[in-house]
Amino acid sequence: MTGSMNNSSGMPSSGPFVRHQTPRHSGASVIDSDERFMDHETSELFARLQAQEKEILLLRDQIADACIKELHLLNEKHALESKISDLRKACKNFE
Repeated sequence: MTGSMNNSSGMPSSGPFVRHQTPRHSGASVIDSDERFMDHETSELFARLQAQEKEILLLRDQIADACIKELHLLNEKHALESKISDLRKACKNFE
C-alpha cells in the first residue's frame, strides 16, 4: 500500500486510490467576498477590542483617582478626630 495512514478512517492519505480534494471555493469572487467579510468582521472586532481596552484604562484611572480621594478624606477625618479629642481634653481640664 502506498502512502501513510494519517486520517481517522484508516485509509491512506495519498496514493492511487485517493481522490484529490477540490478547494472549497472554486471561484475567485467567492474567496474575495469571504476575505472582505472576514476583514470587515475582524476590523469590527478589533475596533471593539480597542474601545473596550480604552474604557478599561479609563475606569482604572477613575478607580485610582477615587482611591486617592478616599485616602485624603480618611487622613482629614483622622486629623479632625484628633483635634476634637484634643478639644475635649482641654475642656475637661478647664472645668
